[in-house]
Amino acid sequence: MAVLVCTQGMTKGDEFQLTDGEITLGRSESNDVCVLDNMSSRTHCKIAVQGEELKVIDLGSTNGMLLNDEKVTGDNPLNLGDQIRIGYTIYEVRDSGTGGPGLKINSLLRPNKKSRVMPAVQQQKTRLVIPDPPTNY
Repeated sequence: MAVLVCTQGMTKGDEFQLTDGEITLGRSESNDVCVLDNMSSRTHCKIAVQGEELKVIDLGSTNGMLLNDEKVTGDNPLNLGDQIRIGYTIYEVRDSGTGGPGLKINSLLRPNKKSRVMPAVQQQKTRLVIPDPPTNY
């Protein structure tokens, strides 16, 4: 199974499972993937997943998108390693076994909405280390 990993931008490190169906990306919170970038349209593009086949579809966004540093429109096939750039935000398609270091992928449901894929949240414990005072004053 493939995952979409944010490699640059406000949500760097977030991962999203690419399961069968469609996943929308855009600035609006109603999208499956909320792109925190002023260059993003409210609903910018979508990723369609059917078995092992992936494609990204531009939804007539104002500023367009880049696929592997080339401006694209319409339907475009996606492969592992491909990068989608929306404004200053970059997402990369990866194999779920090679996602980000130490991140877990969660699939959460939003209440009163269809099933949506949400980013994983990782909790880290902070440990404060206080050094011993110097012994030779």
